Amino acid sequence: NVGIGLGSGAVPSEKLHIGGSITIADGTQQNGHVLTSDVNGKGTWTDPSTLGMGNHTASANVKLQGNWLSGDGDNEGIYIANDGKVAIGTSTFGDALVNITGWRQDRVIGRYFNRSSSNIRSGVIQEQVSLHANGAIAGSVIYAHSDRRIKTDLSTSNAKEDLATLMNIQVTDYSFVDQVAKGDRKEKKVIAQELKAVYPQAVSDHMTQVVPDIMQLAPAQAGWVRLENHTLKVGELVRLVHATGAAEFEVLGIKENAFQVAFEGAEQVLVYGRQVHDFHTVDYDAVAMLNVSATQAQQQLIEAQAAKIKQLEDQLAAEQANAQAQTTQLEQLQASQTQLQNQLNEVKALLQMSASK
Repeated sequence: NVGIGLGSGAVPSEKLHIGGSITIADGTQQNGHVLTSDVNGKGTWTDPSTLGMGNHTASANVKLQGNWLSGDGDNEGIYIANDGKVAIGTSTFGDALVNITGWRQDRVIGRYFNRSSSNIRSGVIQEQVSLHANGAIAGSVIYAHSDRRIKTDLSTSNAKEDLATLMNIQVTDYSFVDQVAKGDRKEKKVIAQELKAVYPQAVSDHMTQVVPDIMQLAPAQAGWVRLENHTLKVGELVRLVHATGAAEFEVLGIKENAFQVAFEGAEQVLVYGRQVHDFHTVDYDAVAMLNVSATQAQQQLIEAQAAKIKQLEDQLAAEQANAQAQTTQLEQLQASQTQLQNQLNEVKALLQMSASK
């Protein structure tokens, strides 16, 4: 064993034991590069960004030091501050612990520039989704952006028309097809397709989602899944639930009672359903605001009817008072008539007495 710089009396413990720093200058050295070796043990300096991290388990906290977690190494993706705040699509945080900025911008950016006039306001566009969850989102309060300064073309909603619209909305009791993920409880809400026919501004129909429209067990072998009457088409994506998980697979080929995917397992799978691009969602805030306006119209009708009832009650009371007065007057007339009749009878009696004398 050879020792260099170990100090007096120190024994080298390896073939080459160096006490102190070393310099390896072979032409590949650069600031921040790390020393790596090939299969023969030959070392070279390498840019660490070119090294795949691979699957591993961290044994200590990972320090990003102001850098991003990004799929392609650019300044995008997930940014984590030193105090634990998380930002997605931005490196600023605002007042929240998690801040999400951006959406699928390819759907909207061009609309600002590809205009036939100088007016940059676009027409009808799809909602830009920043967060999409297949499960529930829990929280105590949700704040929706509603500042007057972001709105234009303001007008008071026609409450009477809103009431008529609300009366045409059908509320449905239902359960979910996928009761494993959603549970078997009964729901009481609207059906998006039905609501769309009555109140279309509360419904979006452009989201991409896998729907459980097949939900059948089927044997899979050598890339082929045997399933009768599957109705799948080449190019569609179908979700398969297998022994180790679930994933979407492109349909590569079809037969009358089978379809082909890039799944090489030989096992029983659940053919969950296909991916659609017109999945319907409901803006329940819009339905709630429709209900507010309709309730106002209903309250106006109630108040108008109450006022009319009060008017009729007052009129009836006046007529009853008049009838009572007439009854009293009639009773007085009848009493006077009785008195006159009695006086007349007395006069007749006196006349008869005079005549008899």
